[in-house]
Order: sequence, then C-alpha cells, then structure tokens
Amino acid sequence: IFNPPSCGYGNDIASVGTDGATPPGDLPVVPDSDALEGSLMACKETNAIPGMEITSNEALDVLVYFEKEDDMVGFYEKCIKGKEVQQHGLHMKWYRLQWPMVELLERAKEWNAFTVLPHPDTMPPKNSVDFFYEHKECLQKMDAVEGLNAIMKREANANAVMVAEKWGKPFVGGSDAHVAKFLGAAVTACHAHDRGSFFEEIRRGRNIVVGDNLRFLHKMHTGWTAFR
Repeated sequence: IFNPPSCGYGNDIASVGTDGATPPGDLPVVPDSDALEGSLMACKETNAIPGMEITSNEALDVLVYFEKEDDMVGFYEKCIKGKEVQQHGLHMKWYRLQWPMVELLERAKEWNAFTVLPHPDTMPPKNSVDFFYEHKECLQKMDAVEGLNAIMKREANANAVMVAEKWGKPFVGGSDAHVAKFLGAAVTACHAHDRGSFFEEIRRGRNIVVGDNLRFLHKMHTGWTAFR
C-alpha cells in the first residue's frame, strides 16, 4: 500500500490507489511546517501532494493540502509569509500566525485547501478538542480529523477517532514523521485518479487508514528532530 518516497521533508504521508488514469502508485503527502520549500521539493521529486502544517494564533495546528502547487505558493505568499509571531519555550523556537483559527481556515478555503485537524488529543497547548467543540464555525471548515498519528499514544488516537465520529467528520492517518525512515508508519488510502478525487473520496468517508504507533525510541528520535 505504501512505497516510501526518496525524500524526507515535512511530517505526513498518504497513499492513493489509482484507477488507470495515472500510473499506479502512491501520492506522498509531505507538508512542511509553516514553510513550503520542503513540500515543493517533494512535489518535484515525487508524485506528492503539496501541503503545510501551520499554527493559528491560538497555538493550534492545522494541516492544509492543495491540488495545485501554485495554490499552495499563493496561499503562503498572501497569508503566511511575514505573518508569523515567534515564540520561545522548552529551549526551542516555534512560530504561530497572527490569524485566529477561523480566519486562517477561511483564507485557506479561498485557495481551495483541503483541511485536516491533526493530533486533536495531544498535550496542551496543542490539544484542540475543547476549542473545536466551542467553535463550531471552525469545525465546519475542517474537512477531516487525524484519527491515527504514529507518534501519538494509542489512547490519544482512540479519542481522536471518537471525536471525529461525534463531529461527523472522516478521519485520516499520518506518520507525523520528521525523518524519512519513519514515513509511511501510518497512511491514508483510497481509490482515486488525481489529487482532487483523492480529497473528495476522503470527504465522503471512502478511505481507509493503515498503520500503527511508532515505538517509544522512534518517537523520541522523530520528536528530537522536530525540536532541534
């Protein structure tokens, strides 16, 4: 179901089964964190889906994917670049955007983005379950929920699937890998012939999620890579 790509950028991966309209194979989803160079390089070197992981003003994450590289570049140039607020914590630098979540999602939709809520039951301040229960206007703009994240605990993933079902949202899987060797630990698969039909199949809940949690030492490895 998964054939690892030859590049190691970003933190997610998905697979797609083709119907003959394009050569059979996988579409790796390789979102860069608050940037786009890695994702664009992956699209150039593989049959990848462009995307990025971005952080709202509330310090909550969202994954945004695009059918076209130009849409991702336009979204980044108009809505992300120069809008970052640098934060410090745990001996590392990280960034959140000036936009609140609702405005961030509205702007992403203007660029035809497919939006995914990642790791909803992670540790604070990234835990987003309560926020989306309270802000239905944001939930309506979310296409899917990440139900299997390879670096989350099993209990956290089970809770993510539960809230996705309560919200009536399809769920997807991702490796959350920050190093190439762990890409494909969790994948999302469906029958589709291009990026657009891949997104649409997920919206309709006609996808499957395959994978498992990484072992503790592997989680530490990919986590340390992210924090450097």
